[in-house]
Amino acid sequence: MEVKKHKRIGVWLLWLLIVPGGIMLTFHYDPPHINGDEWDIFAFLVLMCTLALIPMIINNTPISAVQGVSLAVSSYMACPLKWY
Repeated sequence: MEVKKHKRIGVWLLWLLIVPGGIMLTFHYDPPHINGDEWDIFAFLVLMCTLALIPMIINNTPISAVQGVSLAVSSYMACPLKWY
């Protein structure tokens, strides 16, 4: 199914209006609080880069564990016991 050119341009323009503005508003009204979690975030970054570089190949299909680990770490970082 072919999507008409003016619809594709409209979708991209809507994305350009909504996503960057939403990210800026989110960071303005609710900035991230990483005080005391710098080592945890650094360890998460190292783990994610390592997993991204080493995919598993099952039946000639590359499979990465990045989503599973990011879900576990984001659940850990959003634990309600760590309210600031």
